[in-house]
Amino acid sequence: MAAREHQAEHGIAYDEAHPHARKVASATSRQARRRTPDGDRRADWHAQCAADGVDAASALARCVHPGEGLLQRPDAADIAAWIWRAEGGLTAHTKTVTRADALAAVADACPDGVADLTDLETLTDAVLQCGPAVRLPD
Repeated sequence: MAAREHQAEHGIAYDEAHPHARKVASATSRQARRRTPDGDRRADWHAQCAADGVDAASALARCVHPGEGLLQRPDAADIAAWIWRAEGGLTAHTKTVTRADALAAVADACPDGVADLTDLETLTDAVLQCGPAVRLPD
C-alpha cells in the first residue's frame, strides 16, 4: 500500500525511489489516518459503533458483566480430567509440572474466568486433589 501511495503522490515507483524517500514514504503511510483527541475517544467509539449498527451500551455491558450467557464453570473433577488428559494435557510431554503450570491450566479451563487469585488458588487445590498429581518434596 505504501508503494502505491508513494507512486500516486510523487509519480515515482517506490522501488525506484531513493532509500531516504522510501523511509519517508513508509513513515508517512504508517501515521494514523484520523487523529482523535484523548478525551473524544469514547465518543468516537460510540459514533463508530452507531455507524456500524452496533449498540455500544449493550456491547460494553457484555464486557463488564461477561458471566451472563457464557458456559458455566466445570467442576474440579471435570477440570482435572481435562488438564491431566493423555494427549495435550499438562503431562503430555513432561513428567513434572509446576504449581504455576497448574494454575494457568485451571484458569484456561474456566470459560467464565475466575473471580480473583484466591478463587483460582482454591479451585486449583481442588483440582490437584482430584487428579493424579503427587507433590514432590521441596
